[in-house]
Amino acid sequence: MAHYKNALEYDATLAWIDKASPSAFAEILHLPLQQASRIHSELQQTTFKAISSVCQLHDISIHTRFDDSYPHLLRHIFAPPHVLYVKGRKNWPPRTKALSVVGSRHPSPAVRPALKHVLPPLVERNWCIVSGMAYGADRIAHEIAMHSCGMTIAVLGSGINHIYPRAHTNLAQRIVQQGWLVSEYPPNTPPRKWHFPARNRVISGLSQGVLIAEAKQRSGSLITAHYAVEQNRDVYVIPGSIYEPYAIGSNELIRDGATPVFTASDIDENVSLEAINPSIV
Repeated sequence: MAHYKNALEYDATLAWIDKASPSAFAEILHLPLQQASRIHSELQQTTFKAISSVCQLHDISIHTRFDDSYPHLLRHIFAPPHVLYVKGRKNWPPRTKALSVVGSRHPSPAVRPALKHVLPPLVERNWCIVSGMAYGADRIAHEIAMHSCGMTIAVLGSGINHIYPRAHTNLAQRIVQQGWLVSEYPPNTPPRKWHFPARNRVISGLSQGVLIAEAKQRSGSLITAHYAVEQNRDVYVIPGSIYEPYAIGSNELIRDGATPVFTASDIDENVSLEAINPSIV
């Protein structure tokens, strides 16, 4: 992250990148020459002009931290993405409250009915549902939002042209119609293991709060919950059975101070939208 900051501090327009030599990269980014040369080579193969052309071809919009179209809430987290690639509805970013929903990729039978109980009333009150388009709770949350005729955001751990998992390609196409696909990675970037923990900070950063629908003691959902705490977001949990292994981690969040959720009002009445984002209308 530091070398991205150095690049922006040198010239926020990044106009120098296409002309700079490897040695100039090393000096500007404060990197060893060998590492700077590797970055220089990668950028020559994937230039900003090429990325822009791909985005135009696939109707993907580009939003930097210097643009008014960059989400207000996300702008103020620690290490926000410098660039967001977005595909979907035209009215980006959504001017409404947002709730991130994450949970087990192998949820118990109780998760779907619980989310169907909690989420539709929020969608009816114009909440946008944010998730990561993974198997399990993520997919359920996106589907409930769309079935309720609401908006949804899927934050990807890959470029928008590399849908992961591939089995969710049709889901992604549906999300584009009712919401947005969002990534901090250029469109043709394949998924990488380390992208997914990083994207969790974006999932929580786009919302006023995070709802956990089951999580093991070690899971990506808990990473998202920890990001939410760091970002001063509310953390909500749907309580699970004490006999359910996939709910141990989420139940422990309640023990540690997260808000248990039984109805949509437990979330809707607990958020002061204006206090978090006075620019939302």
